[in-house]
Amino acid sequence: MPIKSRQPAPAFALVAGDGAEISTSGLLGTPTVLHFYPDPNRSLTYAFVEALPKLRRLGAHAFAVSNERVVNSTRNTIPPSHQLTDPTGEMIAAYDAMGLHQIYGQHVPGILPSAVLIGADGKVVLRWPRVVFREHFAKVIERVERLVARASR
Repeated sequence: MPIKSRQPAPAFALVAGDGAEISTSGLLGTPTVLHFYPDPNRSLTYAFVEALPKLRRLGAHAFAVSNERVVNSTRNTIPPSHQLTDPTGEMIAAYDAMGLHQIYGQHVPGILPSAVLIGADGKVVLRWPRVVFREHFAKVIERVERLVARASR
């Protein structure tokens, strides 16, 4: 079932790349951005990495989520504390980030590059079904800024 705005975010508990357990209950009180991406060692993570400092300055949590472990790579600079791995794919599916990719004319199941913003109250604020490039993350940051500004009033 697709996730919807103003509904509670699907619950999860995953281990970050630095070994810390991250769960929806532990994220309450702070806006959270989840960026889903298919391959932790490809350039799809660059926009997230560039947005991360701004999201942190805004006081938001931000995590890149994949179903594969990150292999040490010069192309991937996501800090381990912001990497979540979902080896079963249950959390990824719950956040509506699984779908079909067309590769060489074949439809192959996998993670769709997408993002979800969860409010401090634990409810979904917005889901971006296709987030890859800098322009998309600019929209994510803009929405987090509005959320933070509204909360500070």
